[in-house]
Amino acid sequence: MTPDKMTLDWEVETQKLYNKDGRALADYRLLTRSDNGSVLNVCKKTYRPTLNETFKDCVKRMQKITNFELSGFVEGHGGKKIFAYLKSENQSIAGFDFNNYMVIGNSHDYSSGFFIGTVHYMMRCQNQWATVKKGALHTVSHTANSDELIDRLMLRFEHYQTDLNENKKRLETWREIEIPQELREAMIARILAIELGKEGGVPTRTQNRIEALEYSIDRECGDIGDNLLGLFQGVTHYTTHVMAQKERVFGNIIGRSHEINKKAFEFCTQVENGSRPNLIFGNN
Repeated sequence: MTPDKMTLDWEVETQKLYNKDGRALADYRLLTRSDNGSVLNVCKKTYRPTLNETFKDCVKRMQKITNFELSGFVEGHGGKKIFAYLKSENQSIAGFDFNNYMVIGNSHDYSSGFFIGTVHYMMRCQNQWATVKKGALHTVSHTANSDELIDRLMLRFEHYQTDLNENKKRLETWREIEIPQELREAMIARILAIELGKEGGVPTRTQNRIEALEYSIDRECGDIGDNLLGLFQGVTHYTTHVMAQKERVFGNIIGRSHEINKKAFEFCTQVENGSRPNLIFGNN
């Protein structure tokens, strides 16, 4: 399933915020949707949102720069987060076909600034994961000069291509790295933040999560091989198809699914780099 909403037909509006006595709070305001009036954020008066009009203009400009086709828009959390997906090149990675998307995102609830990232979609199993890097080359905060910074970001298309090529090289390397059972267990422990083999066992709910993640890892390793790529795709299968989520957003670009995929990516990168200490519970 891919994004198919081709319009973003509402705008961010500013409303006064009142206290319980009916007095307007001079230093704060509400951000609301123009179509249904729902609240997007309670923010300081100095906060400058990036409007949907600006966002859509940037999407059109990036289409011209890249010659990528717009796949659609997605709204997350009632419009507090918005995403546009531009279909970029298909790739064969480690013998498997991937669809790739440039994702342009913005939020109205402080959760992020304006950003450009990458969504990978494995055709074989429809597993989805996203990379969104931090820093001035990839994100712009909502500040007084954000429009100027966004203009500069639009011209940095080469960074997207670099990220795409780096991810391709990394996944191909991961397929060549065989994994023992202990690494599977270490991944499960890291993702679920648990201690396997603990005396007294684990609660039934936790055991169910372990078995669900094990199923996904076994499934993907069975097709891809007992290697690091199979292990990583096992996690992305879990977050895409198995794990319960309040709201699914294409590419697993927000929420718990994004955080889990990010943990799995960091874990596999550590293994690739030869780092074994503290893999189960550490973050380094």
